[in-house]
Amino acid sequence: MNADEFAETASIEQAALFSAACAERAIGVLFWVVSEDGRRDDLDRYHEALEMLWTPVPGDPSRYSSTRQALERMREMHVGDELAGPAAHALYGAVVLHAALGTLAASAVVALEDCSMAARNSAFRVEARTGHRVLSAEERCQAEDIESLVAGVSADKIRENARRHGRKRLDLLYAHYRQSRPGPELPSSR
Repeated sequence: MNADEFAETASIEQAALFSAACAERAIGVLFWVVSEDGRRDDLDRYHEALEMLWTPVPGDPSRYSSTRQALERMREMHVGDELAGPAAHALYGAVVLHAALGTLAASAVVALEDCSMAARNSAFRVEARTGHRVLSAEERCQAEDIESLVAGVSADKIRENARRHGRKRLDLLYAHYRQSRPGPELPSSR
């Protein structure tokens, strides 16, 4: 089952967890860039938004809508396409997070499809930059997320898997950008 088919049958909780897994895989570079910039408040805000997805409270769309609006005013989405290097990839992480919040703020079906596409676009851009097959890995991860959600696998297990894949993606980008610009070591965990 692909994301479009899953969107037709998923509960709001399943849609939120699917979207949370997509965001978890894409958000590592966002956390890295924001941390390196010393923007602690922004890092906290992004982290809170991600946690909202992993602990969904359906029935309160205004909570998620206001968080999405707050993300739109933050540096990554506000500056947008003018960003370059790692900051450009941070933008794609913010876009996936924004789309993911849509599963609880709006129609889960449309938002889940948007989130899936945003996550694949983010993976494609990492692949284009690093030369590693990240897009096909994201597509496999999405299929595995759907299978896990349909089978009733716990959110913790799905998150653990998403973090592992997200860390691989972050490591690829970090290695790519640090080859030419040595800098501080990447933290061992979030």
